[in-house]
Amino acid sequence: PPFFMGVSLIIGCIPFYFLVNTVDENGNVGVVSAITIISGILVVIPVPLERSILTNVCLPQSRGRANALVSIVDDLGKGLGPALVSVLITTFDRQTAFNISLIGWIIGGLLSLAIMLFVDNDEKA
Repeated sequence: PPFFMGVSLIIGCIPFYFLVNTVDENGNVGVVSAITIISGILVVIPVPLERSILTNVCLPQSRGRANALVSIVDDLGKGLGPALVSVLITTFDRQTAFNISLIGWIIGGLLSLAIMLFVDNDEKA
């Protein structure tokens, strides 16, 4: 699962990059919608997988705290992500701001890939 999580996050950036940098108001709505759906499907894959990994690597007595921490970080991302992008938009133009925000998705994908280094030992403990 960590490999699938990381790869899906990183590959999901490709259609989003295409949308930000090539689509304008004259774009074909069907093509834009299809690309958006593909990107959305790819970047949402890690959400249930991270919960299952968390369940496998945490001791039963600490799973509740671990899930609470994941929920808090997830909610912080939902709130702070758009706020950070809006600050970037005021600093740069909209296209540059969204391109910079893609770096966060790539970092998230790399961190998801890094889970592979630890999950086997954690599951054995």
